[in-house]
Amino acid sequence: MRQIIFTLVISGIIFLATGRSGVYGNCPTDPYEPNNTPPEASLLSYSDTVSNAWICPIEDYDYYKFQVTEGEYVRVFEIFPVILRPVIYILNQNQSPIFNNIYTTDLKFFAPYSGTLYISVTKRYWNNEPFEYSFGLQKVDVTPDIISVTDVPNDQGLQVKVNWKPSYFDPQNGINQTDFYALWREVDFFTTAENLTGKFDSFENINYSRIIPDDGSIYEINGSNWTFVAQIPAISNRPFINYSFIAPTLQDNVPTTFIVSAVPLQGYSLPVLWGLTGTGISIDNLLPEFTSYSIQTHINAIQLNWQVDMQIHHDLEGFRVYRHTTQGFTPDDQTKIADLNKNSLGYLDENVSAGTGYFYIVESYDNSSNSVFTPELSVSITNIILEPGIIPNEFKLSQNYPNPFNPVTKINFDIAVKTMVEMNIYNGAGQLVKVLVNEIKTPGNYNVTFDASGLPSGVYFYSLRAGDFRDSKRFILLK
Repeated sequence: MRQIIFTLVISGIIFLATGRSGVYGNCPTDPYEPNNTPPEASLLSYSDTVSNAWICPIEDYDYYKFQVTEGEYVRVFEIFPVILRPVIYILNQNQSPIFNNIYTTDLKFFAPYSGTLYISVTKRYWNNEPFEYSFGLQKVDVTPDIISVTDVPNDQGLQVKVNWKPSYFDPQNGINQTDFYALWREVDFFTTAENLTGKFDSFENINYSRIIPDDGSIYEINGSNWTFVAQIPAISNRPFINYSFIAPTLQDNVPTTFIVSAVPLQGYSLPVLWGLTGTGISIDNLLPEFTSYSIQTHINAIQLNWQVDMQIHHDLEGFRVYRHTTQGFTPDDQTKIADLNKNSLGYLDENVSAGTGYFYIVESYDNSSNSVFTPELSVSITNIILEPGIIPNEFKLSQNYPNPFNPVTKINFDIAVKTMVEMNIYNGAGQLVKVLVNEIKTPGNYNVTFDASGLPSGVYFYSLRAGDFRDSKRFILLK
């Protein structure tokens, strides 16, 4: 727990009225009386020791002020002596009491605003003699801060373990005022307003009675996109330990950011407490698998195309192309015809002869010495079709048809100028499902077929990036 404590020691001295009558007029009035104006108060720091500033032969008050931030949790504690303790008042900027400590020696409250609060201390006397009293002021760390986000091994980069500390008001602390913890994950992919389920100005304004965890909904909060991952009950009757939850990542080897809130039980005046965010990466050294590959014949040339999910395989180094005229050949230095960088998603072989059969193998490799080989390529297996027609004058992404679909649907898009084109499929939680297009396209009208066999029913999104153009749409798989 982060805390800063200071102690005030105040001594009172009795003066006879003779020769000190002027002091009576300077004594502050009771803070509950109307139009009370306290004397100039000393600003407290967390290292000061403050001595008595007001001396009267009758019961009076000392005033001190301190700076707070709205929502900050503050304690006035260890007020001594207990039996003869003074009465503590917390006053607002207008010197009106908002909290008091008459029956306890531990006063706790959330700062109602950012600014100055006053502490009013009522002096007490015992047998007509003053006594020393003291108390401490403490800021209490109450938020459920994330401690760590660690990899879950051998799961292909799909999950991380999120660990966070309990709120100060957790049942295991003996303060049973927390109902549950809400775990949120930042969604790191392009989306438009029409794909958002809702929007909140801040995390504090979220209404948990109207949202459901893990339903694929995306909310804009403070200008960023988030999804509600899980609702974890606050657990009572156990030792003080941290909480943890196995949460889905965005994808392998990509930083994923989480945040946790402590939601209070109904009937308590506590605010929803938000902790510090935490970011982690799930790394499982995945093989640089191809998502597609194809071969096409042209006049006096053969075109090879392939795709690898670059968002997942950040450690990809490049590609090697092998060729032979005999089926079943072994890819080696003797049959290698090209060594390409990781941005190359195709190869045009113009060193061919008419009437000769050719067989190709493409290898992808990363900086961890992992490599993957395609089967021998001799026929086209592409599902991307260029439709002849008028060259469009603007970029456009159309709604898929049919929608809802099961399990195949088509997506049309227009490319206005030659540029790099990316089309990706995401599930409702923002995780990448499939890369449909990742290559340079010339101007034209295109359509791509998406086969969702093997995927569960639900809401999905497809996004198109072409140069500076960005758009995405929502579609439904209904089995």
